[in-house]
Amino acid sequence: MHQNRLLAAIMFTDIVGYTSLMEHDESEALYILEINRQIIQTALKQYNGHCTKEIGDGTLSTFHSTVDALACASKILTLIAQYPKLNLRIALHLGDIIQEGNDIFGDGVNITARLEPLAPCNGIAISQHFHAQIQGKTSYQFKSIGFPTLKNISSKIEVFTWHPSYSSNGADKALSSVSRLSFSLTWLNYKTAFFVFLLALGGYFGWQQKWLSLNTTTITVNTPSNVPESSIAVLKFANIGASLQNQYFNDGLSEELLNLLARIKELKVASRTSTWALPKNVTSAMVREQLNVNYMVEGSIRKSNDKVRITVQLIETKTGFHLWSQTYDRKLDDTLVIQDEIALKITTSLKLLLSAQSLQALANNKQVNALAYEHYLKAKQFLRQPKTKTSLLAAIESFNSAIAIENTFELARAGKCKGLIEFYQLSLSNDDFQSAEKNCLAILKSNSYQSEIYNSLGELYLVSGQFEEAESNFQAALTLDLSSVDALIGIARAQTKLTNYTIAEQYFIRAVQTAPNYGETHEHYGSYLFYQGRYTQAINEFKKVILLNPYYGDAYNSLGAAYFANGDVNRGVQSFQKSIEINENHEAYSNLGTAFFIKKNFVQAANMYQQAIDLSPDDYRYWGFLAESFEHIANKKFQMNDAYAQAIKRAEKMLVINDKSNELLVSLALYYAKINHHYQARNLLNKLKNKDLLADSLYTMSVSYLALNDKVQALNYLSKAINKGYDKELAFADESFMELSKHKRFKELTQ
Repeated sequence: MHQNRLLAAIMFTDIVGYTSLMEHDESEALYILEINRQIIQTALKQYNGHCTKEIGDGTLSTFHSTVDALACASKILTLIAQYPKLNLRIALHLGDIIQEGNDIFGDGVNITARLEPLAPCNGIAISQHFHAQIQGKTSYQFKSIGFPTLKNISSKIEVFTWHPSYSSNGADKALSSVSRLSFSLTWLNYKTAFFVFLLALGGYFGWQQKWLSLNTTTITVNTPSNVPESSIAVLKFANIGASLQNQYFNDGLSEELLNLLARIKELKVASRTSTWALPKNVTSAMVREQLNVNYMVEGSIRKSNDKVRITVQLIETKTGFHLWSQTYDRKLDDTLVIQDEIALKITTSLKLLLSAQSLQALANNKQVNALAYEHYLKAKQFLRQPKTKTSLLAAIESFNSAIAIENTFELARAGKCKGLIEFYQLSLSNDDFQSAEKNCLAILKSNSYQSEIYNSLGELYLVSGQFEEAESNFQAALTLDLSSVDALIGIARAQTKLTNYTIAEQYFIRAVQTAPNYGETHEHYGSYLFYQGRYTQAINEFKKVILLNPYYGDAYNSLGAAYFANGDVNRGVQSFQKSIEINENHEAYSNLGTAFFIKKNFVQAANMYQQAIDLSPDDYRYWGFLAESFEHIANKKFQMNDAYAQAIKRAEKMLVINDKSNELLVSLALYYAKINHHYQARNLLNKLKNKDLLADSLYTMSVSYLALNDKVQALNYLSKAINKGYDKELAFADESFMELSKHKRFKELTQ
């Protein structure tokens, strides 16, 4: 029979004292059993669970979501409260299962069953894996009971329990209500609200990094006093040999070894970004201080033709003692085998007992053709370079070469997916998106469980507006690699799009803590803070990015936007100019254009927007900004209408890919209203009227209604925008509302 491997949230329930009840009153016991069955079936239906089987008085069920599983368990405990003789213990775990027909089995099922006796009566026991995924999503106060011995389970698993008595008020809600924070964007007029779209990472597409290589600056962070016992960092291996052309091989092999160790649940592995940000010739003491790890792996690689020599050492950071070292002289074809041997040797040296899941992760590291693997490592090197069409095309070409040699090379397919998505984000071409979508979705046929695959799928869903699917895939990636910065940032970005801002910020902070010396974590967190209207904090994060890399132009652009929003116009303009000085980029040109627009220098503003268009001709925003500038320049009506038409054409293309973007719909409605396409404008505005919009979007809707000569709705949405935090003085100063300046309701709103 065909078997499928799945990652699932697993629930096991068991009736407390059922055997004794059966002995004393069989009819009562059977009645209780039936009530239990009905309650569980009701809860499963409500929370999208599937009951796989009943085992005596126990039940085994699965869910696609840990949140649904916990909510279901909570519902069951609530419902059984009316039946005093029905008492349950519930266990929850997140792990691998094997599905065969209608049955499931495997490590995940075994662990869940062993957790159940540890749950309090009418309470819940969960594993560390499950606990990690519900952080920030529940108000339940789970208590750790340590690492109890689980029968026939060799790995150490931390167990957490919950009971109503743990709560200070005697009861908890299953899921905390996540506050929907409104963005308070204090702009000089509605035009400047479009700064929101012009951070390098913060636009409608969730821009990927355009990251230059890090310098050796590090940011000091407060690390916990207790260093995790089984924690380790993998330093970049040294290149031994005359040819610098082999550096891609050394870097790639170091990263792949780190990724392999990260799949071992018993290890806590420092992220590549933090580790590689450390200076050369770093001491073990510095590694311990900066990364909070007990062990480090370092080594060297000499590559010559079809031979490779890899020397590796395992070092205790506290003492600097070498716990193990070895040299491997092998053929290139054995590279992956060597990685497996190193990983197993490290775990043996640290006296770790590996779970079946960890052993499976190592077993998944299949033999790959040496030439295909070289192409793969070259492609990864191109992906680490600044994001340009040239570097991304080179990466995609190398991934294609790897796949042509080794058609089942799943990591190469995941890398190609990532490269195609990033290329689309630069080109904004529908054809490029369709190519990315086709290649990424093909990965779903894979039976491989590797974080890189789920991260790539998460990016696809994020770009196409399928935010819940994106979050689910990033969560799967994080489960497979708890130190994955890409997964942490991906979850945060998805939660932001889902307006779960509290949860999003928790994951942004986790990303910063995981990789404090990696500029992208600070850049993403800074962008998030910027959109929350927390400009001073955003400025601090963008300064950290620049501290780590003084020659990263996009960071100066983001810093300039934060300065500008915070009222420091001169520093804002200086930062935009510095960004362009380092490397010409469309965001900085557009932001400079907006600065000129505010100063009523509309000709210069139009020139800046045209520069942005020259660099990114398919970005609808810049055409819209250009059209607004032409509105204020004499004899430019034809050019204004043409620019709006170009903006509409490009925005409609984006709508085909992602019709869930409120920002896109708001902008498109405004463009239609400006050129008197009333039907199209009202159709879009009607779609938006029941949505939970941010202050700047509500304000733009108000301007759109004003362009449609609907003063009542214009004032209604102006009121909503102000209630959401839009600055009254800015609204009063906006020339768009000049004709309403004497209107009684307008005066009341802006007083």
